[in-house]
Parts: sequence; C-alpha cells; structure tokens
Amino acid sequence: MSGVLGILATYGFGRFLYSRTTGILSSLILLTTYMYFAFSHIITIDPFFSLLISASLLCVLGALKSSSALSCRLFMYGAASICALAVLTKGLVAFFLPGLIIFLWVCFFSQWRRLKNLFLLSSGFIFIIIVLPWHILVAMKNPEFFDFYIIQEQFLRYFTPIHRRSQPFWFFLPVFLVGLFPWVIYLPQSLLRIWQRKTLDRSYFSTDIFLLFWIGATLLFFSFSHSKLIPYILPVMIPTSLLIGASFSFAPKVHRFSFFLPAPLLIYSCLAFVISILLCGASSFSNAVSLHLPPDLVLPLKICSLFLWGPVIVYYLLPFIFSKPSSKRQPISLIVGTIPLLIFLSFMARFIPYNTSANLAHFINTSLPNTPIYLYHTYPQDLPVYLNRSTPLPVVEWKGELNFGTQHTVSPWMMTDAFFSSMLTAAISQAKCDPIAPLPLLCVVVKKAAQPEFVRKHPQCALMLYGSMSQTSDQSDYCLMCTEPAYPT
Repeated sequence: MSGVLGILATYGFGRFLYSRTTGILSSLILLTTYMYFAFSHIITIDPFFSLLISASLLCVLGALKSSSALSCRLFMYGAASICALAVLTKGLVAFFLPGLIIFLWVCFFSQWRRLKNLFLLSSGFIFIIIVLPWHILVAMKNPEFFDFYIIQEQFLRYFTPIHRRSQPFWFFLPVFLVGLFPWVIYLPQSLLRIWQRKTLDRSYFSTDIFLLFWIGATLLFFSFSHSKLIPYILPVMIPTSLLIGASFSFAPKVHRFSFFLPAPLLIYSCLAFVISILLCGASSFSNAVSLHLPPDLVLPLKICSLFLWGPVIVYYLLPFIFSKPSSKRQPISLIVGTIPLLIFLSFMARFIPYNTSANLAHFINTSLPNTPIYLYHTYPQDLPVYLNRSTPLPVVEWKGELNFGTQHTVSPWMMTDAFFSSMLTAAISQAKCDPIAPLPLLCVVVKKAAQPEFVRKHPQCALMLYGSMSQTSDQSDYCLMCTEPAYPT
C-alpha cells in the first residue's frame, strides 16, 4: 500500500510541479526502480515512514509553488500533519531531516521572506497537537521514557554505535546507485538538464534544487549516522524519480529513428551483459565459495538474465509500433522492458532463501501441538505469530529489543540459562520417578549456528527433531531440539 501511494503522490506532484508528462514518467520510473519495488513487497515500517517523509516534503514544495494563499495554507497544514504522523511512526528524524532540507533551500535562494507567507505558526500548532499528547501520556506512565526513547533511541543511536549497525561513511552511495537501477544510467543526464532548465524557467530550477537538496541531505544525514541500514535512504527514491522524469520531459525533440543505441542504453547493455554472465554462472560460483545455491534458483536466475535484455529489445521494436520518432523512446523502452522482469522477480521470490519460521511453526503445530516450546538465546519474532498460542513462549537468556522492558518488568517468561538448566534437570528427574508416564517432551528452538554449543551445555536435549542440514527446503536459521523420551527402568 505504501508503494502504491508513493507512486500516486509522485504522479500528482510531478504533474503539479512540472507537467503531466513528467508526472506519468516519474511515477513509472519509481515503479520500475529495483530498490523501491523490492521494499514495496517487504513487510517493514520503513516504506511507510519513507512515504510520510516524502509526502510532507512534497507538500512543502507544493506550498512554495502555490499561487494562492488558500492552496499554500492547505499544503502547509498537510505537511505539518503528515510530518507529525512520521514523528509518531519513527521518531525525531522525521522532523530534523525535512527541516534540514528546507533550511538548505531557503539559504541557497535567500528566501527568508517567503517564510512569513508559509503559515508557520498555525502549521506548527497542528504539528504540536498531533505529536505532543502521545509523548506526554507515555512519559507520565513511564518516567524512564524520555531517557530511553529520546536520548538512547534518537541521539545515542545516531551519534554512537550503541546498536552495532555501523557501516563505512560511503555505505549509502553504492546502495543508492545500485538501488536506483536501471534508472541510474540516466542520473548524469538528469543533473546536466537541471542546469539547462535554469535558462528556460527559474521556477523549474528552484524546484530542481529543492529535489537535489532532498537527495543530497538525506544521503549525507544518514551517512554521518552510526546506525546504517539499507532502507534508511528510501526517501530519496521519489525526488530522484521526479528529476529523471523531468529530464525526459524537457529533452530535445527527435526527428528521426536511430538504429544505434544512445549512450545510457549502451551502458545498460554492458551492465546487462556482465550481470547475465554472473547469473548464468551463479551455481558454479556459489559452489566454488561454498555458498550452496538452492537448486530451485538455478533456472530462474538464467531466465532473469534473459529478461534483463527487455529494454534493448523494446528499443528496437518501437519504430515498428510508432510511426513518428519520439524523445520518449528511451524511457518507454526501459519501463516496458523492465516491468516483465519485475513481475518475474515477484514470482521468483518464493524460491529465494530467506529467514522465516513458517515451516518450523507448521511442524510444531502438526507434530507437537501441546508441547512446551522454549526459545534459547534467540527470539524469532514471527514464530509466536505462526504458532498462535494463547501464552507467550519462554525465552532463555536473550533480551535484544526487549532489554528495556525487562529492566522495568519482571516476567516469568524470561529466564536465565542457569534456571533453565535446573528446570530441565528437575523435569527429567521427576519423569524417571514416574512409574507410568514417560518423560514429557520438552522442545527448544535454537539457532543452527549455536546448536553444537547448546548440546554441549544441555546434553539432555540433544535430539534434533527439525532443522538438519539435509532439509534443503527449509528456509529457517533455526532447529528444534528436544529431550529424548526416557522410560523408568
């Protein structure tokens, strides 16, 4: 849903800021950008947060370009409301990042007087009445909230490696360039035509600079952070799509069809050739480095290598479909040629190994529906959802993101390794004394990498019911250990 709304917003504001053609092209460019397409299919909060950040900045840009006080007011009130929702979604970065972008734009064009006409006081009031009540109520009920949420999760997360997500300063640059594929080949052209549009219309130039500050400030802002994850830079996808779409809208007219590939598509062909070789040889390469590519992926990867040539094929087919040459031949080729690949990738997703507990949960629900399950030194967050049990799963010696809660609440479901060992020993002793019933089965979910260490510490629980290396269809990092049934002698 966030992906679809982002595409619609790109079309609407592309049309408002530039032209109808720009709106259509920009929305389709965003749709066929690999990174945007991929994260639109992943359940995470980042695409929604990115949508809110982008929508608030687009509303500010709409207010700056409005010709009437009423439309300016509506845009600013929309920006304030959406920005407030973004703050409630993921914190203060939703306030500081848009503020930094607007500040840079105002400084660059010396537009300080424009601020008086942007209804900042009333917009600020709307922002405050949306943001403050929740923060105040939570702080009143939890006195430690300010220190944890504001200091640790906002400032310490950014300025220190407290969450152990540090990456090199340049980390987001290659992520941005690869994520923008296949449209990254038109990025130099887009930057060049920004300067060309300066001589045509100053209003377009100021919009272009706003979008450039949006992209640059976002990349730099998160590059300085000590906590880096790939989806953090999702907010740059919409402004980049708008700039590339605008570059095609203002492209010079073409008077005849050309047989030769233009430079960007020639670069794309070279990249497609290299990627095709890598995909076709992925099986041999993975075996050489002991990665063990699943057999189900070999054929789909080879088919992907064929789909990569779609834009080049469409480029040469268009002259037979349209009688008149068009400057839109290149973007149409890339859009129409990329969509089949993305559809195939969506279908292929089922073959891609990913960490899920669905298969493990199905095994437990069908084979061990009433068996006590313990989580040892880990917490697969999707497992309780798939198991759908009425009581929480006991967690042994693991806190992770539950660390803050465990400091202020004593939970019987959180236990130490020593307590678990004593409980296990007591259960086995009781079962051996029972003249009738065998030892009640007790199962423990352990990460496969930690399984040998677990068996060394708890040899009573050495039977592996699920998760052996021979289960090649399993897409989980976990195995299921249990106590062997022991009848009294």
